[in-house]
Parts: sequence; C-alpha cells; structure tokens
Amino acid sequence: MTIGLAGHVAAVGLVGLDLAARTERLRLLLGAAGQRIAGGEAFRANLLADFGSAITPMRVGGEPARAAGLRMAGVSWPRVVAALATEVAVAAPVTVGVGVGLLAAFGGQWWRDAGLRVRQSPGSIGSWVAMVVVVAGLAWWVRRRWAGHGGGSVAVAAPGSVADCPAPSRPGLAGGARIAGVAALLSAVNVLCRVSILPVLAWSAGDTTAIGTLAVGAFLLIYGQLVTPSPAGVGMVDAAFLAGGAGATDLGLLLAWRFYTTGVGAGLGGLVAATRLSQLRLGRRER
Repeated sequence: MTIGLAGHVAAVGLVGLDLAARTERLRLLLGAAGQRIAGGEAFRANLLADFGSAITPMRVGGEPARAAGLRMAGVSWPRVVAALATEVAVAAPVTVGVGVGLLAAFGGQWWRDAGLRVRQSPGSIGSWVAMVVVVAGLAWWVRRRWAGHGGGSVAVAAPGSVADCPAPSRPGLAGGARIAGVAALLSAVNVLCRVSILPVLAWSAGDTTAIGTLAVGAFLLIYGQLVTPSPAGVGMVDAAFLAGGAGATDLGLLLAWRFYTTGVGAGLGGLVAATRLSQLRLGRRER
C-alpha cells in the first residue's frame, strides 16, 4: 500500500497537536504547583520523556527523563514531583476511560476482524491476549507507582530556587477543579491524537479495514508498550501488528505508524538529550 500525501500531512498534524496538548498540560500543572515555565522548556522536557520512553522497557525511562529536563530548566524537585504526580493522577483515568470506551463501542468489531487474524496466526495468540488483558490495569499501576515517590514533600518549594520568582497563588477548590478539568481534556486530546494516526494512514493508503477496528488495535498496540519487556515494545508490538492485531497487516503501514507514534518523538528527544549533554560538558570545562 502507498500512503498518500494527505495521510502524511494529517499524521504530522496529529503529532503536532499531541505535542502541543502535552506541552500545555505540563505548563498548566507546573503553574498550579507554583512554577511558571516557558513553552519551549516544557516542550523539550516532553521530548526527553519520549526519548527515555522509547529506549527503555515498559517506557519506564520516560518520567525520569522528563523530570531531569525540568530540573535543568530550573524547576525545584518538589514542584517537579507535584506536577508530574498530578498529571499521572489525571491522565491515567482518562487513558483507561478512552480504552474502555473504544472497547465498548468497537471491541466486538475488532474481535471479529482483527481477532480472527490473530487467532489464526501461529504463536501470537498467547502474547496478544495477555497484552489485551493486562494493558489497562498495568498502565495505571506503573504510573501510580512512580507518582507515589516523594508523596509527602510536594507542597513545599526549595527556597532560593528559580521556582520562587513571582508565581500564581495556590488554586482553591474551584480553581483546582478547573485545572483538573482542562488537564483531563488535554489528556484526552493526547490519547485520541495518538490513536487516530493509524486510521488516518490506513485511510490514505486505501485500506478498507473499519475505522473502529483500527482505533481499538492502535490503542492496544500503543499502550501495550507499557507492559512489554523491550524498548518501545519492539518485537512484540510489531509482531502483533503484522499478525493482524491492529486490523491491518501491511509492512508500509507498520513502518509509517511506528515512525509517527514513536520515531518522531524519540528522534527529536534524542537531539534534545545530545544538546543538553553538550551544554553540561561545556559548562564543566568552563569551570
């Protein structure tokens, strides 16, 4: 299959919207924790998270990489932990909710279309069923476990840090509810953009698989990376895709989908990481 120009343009737009939503969400939650941060710094911190997630099993390196990026931007540890823990608490239920909604709406269709291919693919059914069963629960567990670190110290900022420049007052109940609502909306944009990339590419290539089947398959493959013991789910996710688990089996679609959902963020994040390391080395030499 050949993916048309419109499909690539739409995929680039979805990736850009996803990055913008995550950047704004991070800035919003840091503001609620008492720290203003430039959009560029939040953007680079998220790219570092994409890079860390892509090179580690179960994406466990993402949050530590983002925390390191925020620290290099001058955000104190208490505010880093407060913002990222709040993000996990807001984003995880949204992600699970979107997954449950997709399964409720299109799960039967996916099972009839993609599930049949997977069941007929030798050696793949056990790993695929395991992924489907545990992905939602373990995604929540992994995120919540990380968020629990440093739980009692998040309310106090380190004196003398950059975070102590004039900052917004701590929001009250109504303000906190508004911030949580906006963060949840941005989290939904994040998940829906990532899930939509595969259907858009398939549509552009002329694939006739039902959109609901592709959407469920994309969700399970993307968030299945949270439970796979290899960086970015390499191997298991690709095998599941080519076995029909995504609703499509074309190699070109797999490569394009992998590029837009993993490669772009990891590549840009790698450039940010290399630049940060160069700056650190230069700073040490000057001292």
